Amino acid sequence: MGVDNLKVLVIGGSGFVGKGVLQYLSADPNFNLVSISRSGRPHETQSWINKVEWIRSDVNKDENWEKAVENADWVIDLIGVLFEKNYQEYYEKSVRPAKRLIKHLQDRTEKAKFLFVSAKHAPFFLKNYMRAKKEVENEIMEKIPGRGYIVYPGMIYAKERKMVFLTAALLNFALKIPVLKRILNAYEPIKRADFSYEIRQILLGNASSLF
Repeated sequence: MGVDNLKVLVIGGSGFVGKGVLQYLSADPNFNLVSISRSGRPHETQSWINKVEWIRSDVNKDENWEKAVENADWVIDLIGVLFEKNYQEYYEKSVRPAKRLIKHLQDRTEKAKFLFVSAKHAPFFLKNYMRAKKEVENEIMEKIPGRGYIVYPGMIYAKERKMVFLTAALLNFALKIPVLKRILNAYEPIKRADFSYEIRQILLGNASSLF
């Protein structure tokens, strides 16, 4: 695969992380960008939004996303659900759509690569969140092992999300204290812009700190 005119499909592109990634990638002419989300095109008026094709679709409920997956070079799953009441909620909102995407990739195209944002660590009260992540990882390894890419960022933050930004600031402060660093190193946060840069590196076939 060449590195010019890559067709990149972002699932969950209207979300906090998705918009950050799409905005970053939109500055690079290498990428032809498409977003799939339940809300479709955002209401913001920034010029970069016009560089993305926005498709309104619910992966769990319709087939409007299927052709975009078949035409993509990369499919990036950014459906992020951090806090839910139980595992069934995580399953419906993140595991089930991921499994539908993976099955479609397996059955309908041999071209597209699939990039999934997982996690290596989480506090004990997020055990269902981690269970959901691991279930999707297992599905990737079973169904599309040669085309599945799994990345492991810490908390992704930006000033636009004030509570996440504050939490990340506290974590970064704690990480400067040696005794706490040994405990919290696995939770080191990453700026949304830095995360987007690393995603670009992966899409272009370069090394990345996210693996």
